[in-house]
Amino acid sequence: MKTFLLYANQDFDWARPAPWNEKALTQDLDLASILNSMSRADPYLRDIAGRVILHGLDDPAAIRSRQDVLRDCLAHPAVIRQLYDLVTDTLAGEKKIHTFAFLRSSTAILGRSIEVLEFMQERLRALRIIADTNAAVFSCDGFTRLFRSMTEQLGDDYLQTVADHLTRLRFRSGSGLLLSAQLGAGNHGRNYVLRMSRDEPSRWRRFTQDFFTPRTPW
Repeated sequence: MKTFLLYANQDFDWARPAPWNEKALTQDLDLASILNSMSRADPYLRDIAGRVILHGLDDPAAIRSRQDVLRDCLAHPAVIRQLYDLVTDTLAGEKKIHTFAFLRSSTAILGRSIEVLEFMQERLRALRIIADTNAAVFSCDGFTRLFRSMTEQLGDDYLQTVADHLTRLRFRSGSGLLLSAQLGAGNHGRNYVLRMSRDEPSRWRRFTQDFFTPRTPW
């Protein structure tokens, strides 16, 4: 998902090198003091603001677009802070999900991957709620486009599909994965294909079905 808040139809080039006169500009304009005040000791915000400021903008339409985005930010600071906190908490939370360096088994790797995906799924739902709740109060093209993208790309069907896939990956039914393969040279497997498995009932469900299903008398 592209935010497109700095430009209407493209991302900011974060890999773009700093201008040749970076040091002189920083000193002459006292950018260090400005950036420290803007970021309020947040190193990420300071870095982002510094990169954007040092690359000047001379396109009137792009300047007006950024001013409109800024105007909406100033009008609705609580929503902007909510979005920023959600993103930063998500990045920090993903790193905290436990992992053991000495566990290299496929089961351990899959388990942590599922935990990360489930964590991200919850955050995507939270992002969708923010978009649904606040889209109508923003007026600029940048935020209107951003919230529309959130609503469309994080729709109920998509989120439910993600939830269904995660449920299958838990293998609670005990069915595992269904793969097909061919034997190659030296009896090594090749041409592995992941197959769609049937939604088999869990062992407990099979037991209760067998136990409580009425028997037809002979």
